[in-house]
Amino acid sequence: MRSTKTEIEEFKESPIWLDILDEMQLAIEIYQKQLLSLPESAVKLNQSSTALIARMGYIDGTIKTFEYVRDELFDIMVTDIDTKKMEKRLNLPKENEDE
Repeated sequence: MRSTKTEIEEFKESPIWLDILDEMQLAIEIYQKQLLSLPESAVKLNQSSTALIARMGYIDGTIKTFEYVRDELFDIMVTDIDTKKMEKRLNLPKENEDE
């Protein structure tokens, strides 16, 4: 992790991150509308239930990805910084190091 906690907190309040959040929210709303319209479009296009379920899974996974980045990204970054600091203080081997 190259950033500090302070930099992460500052970025969370930056106009660029707020713009990114707006764009992610718009994408979530678009995908949610697509998800709701799938059964109707599947009937019109005579799609199989397998294709419909696969498409629904893809859209749902995309929505969950956007929500994950929106809701969890910064907490994970801060946790990573804290973990590395603790490992350094305790002189613990890094998780990736070969033994």
